[in-house]
Amino acid sequence: MGFDLFERFINSYTGHTAGIEHQLIIVFKGANGDLSKLAQFRDLLNDKKIEFQEYIFEKGLDIDTYMYVAKQVTTAFFFFLNTSSIILANDWLKKFHQKISEVNVAVIASTASYQSYYSTVFSNNTFKWQQELGFSHNYKKYKLFIKTIFYWRFLFKPFPNPHFRTNAFLIKRELFLKINYRPVINKFTAYLFESGRNSIYCQLMQQGYKILLIDKFGKSFEYSDWPKTNTFWMNQQENLIFADNQTLLFTNSTPAEKKKLTRLAWGTHE
Repeated sequence: MGFDLFERFINSYTGHTAGIEHQLIIVFKGANGDLSKLAQFRDLLNDKKIEFQEYIFEKGLDIDTYMYVAKQVTTAFFFFLNTSSIILANDWLKKFHQKISEVNVAVIASTASYQSYYSTVFSNNTFKWQQELGFSHNYKKYKLFIKTIFYWRFLFKPFPNPHFRTNAFLIKRELFLKINYRPVINKFTAYLFESGRNSIYCQLMQQGYKILLIDKFGKSFEYSDWPKTNTFWMNQQENLIFADNQTLLFTNSTPAEKKKLTRLAWGTHE
């Protein structure tokens, strides 16, 4: 539980209007039964006169936390947001809420990607034996190829693999609770939930729902237009409504690194 990230998030929360009334719910994780660890977090919220509802959730990744809260709190919609996020625009919640009421829309997301966990292995590695990198590197690489070809290809679609990122999104509670879900025990199962063949995106799309991506101006895009949004790993990401660790990674990368990340997320799109 990182206080610096939490403080950064809260400063962005108080620095930008939501544009619509809402109930802020804070879920504290990682206290391991020692509630005194939460004192500085609570003090910050109280010092800024923020009204909030509090829950404690000891184990699990973000998706487990979201599911836990969705089962505890009865409301029409949930906007899930982790505290590595930074709010970048005013009326952010109003912009999301205006779009969720459209026909057959299940989710409004802040970032999305076409990246495939399966295809990324082949994009990042060459089949050629790399003598200069030594036996250990090549052994691990070919072992990864075998795992990818004979296992991961059944779990992840090849590129393009559209999905929304689960760091910040608005969803109807009734739909979220119907998602086929198993506890997310590690990062790999989190990737499966977000972008696997049976991801939350795929489940909702198969039921006929729309998943929209929104930019900081409140303009929404269906999945075929996502590469045009200038949000996640694209150009200067100038239309982002939220930043997070992954968007900051792109911002702080070299031009060559940015080109590689853009290719992974969107292919050869320019």
